[in-house]
Amino acid sequence: MQTSIFDKRYTADPLGDMENTFKHGSQCWRIVDLWRASRGTITNRQIVLELNIFNSTGRLSDCSKAGYHYEAQRINGGLWQFKLIDYPRKGQKAA
Repeated sequence: MQTSIFDKRYTADPLGDMENTFKHGSQCWRIVDLWRASRGTITNRQIVLELNIFNSTGRLSDCSKAGYHYEAQRINGGLWQFKLIDYPRKGQKAA
């Protein structure tokens, strides 16, 4: 049975309940937006080349302090992957 690419389970945003708590357009806001667009997994190369943010570790630390928790994994040499594991949700009160 062929499934349409428009089937809800393929088009649903898995991070649709994520709330971006940062000021619109800020570096941290852009990182969170990239996480959403990339379905929760980004690399330091993406942060530098796509977002032009050269202090990626500092901004990721800021994101972590704001409740965006991730796992870091070395891919190759200086290339790191950051997988989002927990994040602020819409309508959820801050702890």
